Amino acid sequence: MFSHSTPRKPLILLGFSMIIRYCTRVDRNAITDNLLYIEETALIIPIVNAIYKGENKMEREIERLLYKAGVLRTYVGYYYFVRAVLLVSEEPARYLSTCKGIYIPIAQEYGADPRTVERNLRTVRNVFMKNNGKEILHDMGFDIWNERPGVRELIEIFAAYLRNLS
Repeated sequence: MFSHSTPRKPLILLGFSMIIRYCTRVDRNAITDNLLYIEETALIIPIVNAIYKGENKMEREIERLLYKAGVLRTYVGYYYFVRAVLLVSEEPARYLSTCKGIYIPIAQEYGADPRTVERNLRTVRNVFMKNNGKEILHDMGFDIWNERPGVRELIEIFAAYLRNLS
């Protein structure tokens, strides 16, 4: 039924990519296991989506504000910044120890060095402040006195803004 030259194709289900390797020879157990895995995953995904629905709303708001200032997904720090704001908004105590509470967990999650995370977050902050960041922060209800808040302060401002929205 299957030839040895049949290419293996990935199966994408509901936005999550799961690689199911097609058997080169018919193996009923493997096919049955894969189908059961797909059925279980199809039942789990709506539950996971319901749990993270609130986080997705907050994430979209962060992205909207970053786009407004010209901070696009082309910056590696963009993803770090969104994640940092979400971490601080769900657990404000992380703000007290920036390296231990923010940089290290993000570095572990993305497989990067904490210094790289910090540098990329500074780049996001610089671009944000260069492109009307002060006005955007004012529209969010926060006035800053210096030209450039620290990365820590910017993350806290975004987290406080998200907490006020909910």
